[in-house]
Amino acid sequence: MFRRILLATASALGLASAAAAADFGMRAPPPAYLMPSPAFTWTGIYGGVNIGGAIGTTNLTSAPLPTPVFFGALPFEQTLTTSGVIGGGQIGYNYQTGPLVFGIETDFQGSSLSQTSGFQGLFNNTGALIPGSNVTAKQSLDWFGTVRGRAGITLNRFLVYASGGLIYGDISTSLLSAFGPSLATTYTGTTSNVRPGWIVGGGIAYGFTPNWSLRAEGFYFNFGNQNFVSLPIALNPPFSIATRANFSGAIGRVGLDYKFNWWTPPPVVSKY
Repeated sequence: MFRRILLATASALGLASAAAAADFGMRAPPPAYLMPSPAFTWTGIYGGVNIGGAIGTTNLTSAPLPTPVFFGALPFEQTLTTSGVIGGGQIGYNYQTGPLVFGIETDFQGSSLSQTSGFQGLFNNTGALIPGSNVTAKQSLDWFGTVRGRAGITLNRFLVYASGGLIYGDISTSLLSAFGPSLATTYTGTTSNVRPGWIVGGGIAYGFTPNWSLRAEGFYFNFGNQNFVSLPIALNPPFSIATRANFSGAIGRVGLDYKFNWWTPPPVVSKY
């Protein structure tokens, strides 16, 4: 009797082990490991293009030489407002540490800023209106570039930043002053050169892929003062007009950037 009980128990244990082994063999394999997506970073070298518009204001202050008394006319002022389209490209480098981003950027822009303005009526040194007198001034900015530092803070894939530094550009200014109907009382002067100045502003950028980003930004610039002299078309009388021109303005533009993977440290990802 006892022997039959042992045999029945051994048979039951064998069937249970076989069933467990069968169940274990049919278990589904574990899911494949998927590498986490790399963390987004602004660190790296980038380049891109931009387009926008700009407005400029030129304040002209002119003084007859050698003095208003000798010249026979009072000093005069004129303001020009220029506007136009700008467009070009930029290249730079960003370094991100935590939520902070620091970088440097340079850009080069073509410009259509140009304006011609005139007004009637100049006054002699007694304060009386000079008949037939008028002034025509012209200002243009043919191209410009900047070299700027950048500092900002990230909000997920958004970057809000401030930027400022050097601006340089090819600026042309001319002045035609007529103190009467004859060439002997007409003076002309012009200057055209590359001038430095300063620029400051900021913007916002959004990285819509690990490499591509969009930006929108605005700047204020100031090229400071430039002095030039207008000489008479005829050499009689042998006087001249000294003019000081101050050129400043604002820029608004949008751009598209591509971040290269050169010398970019790999982002830190979680390991399991």
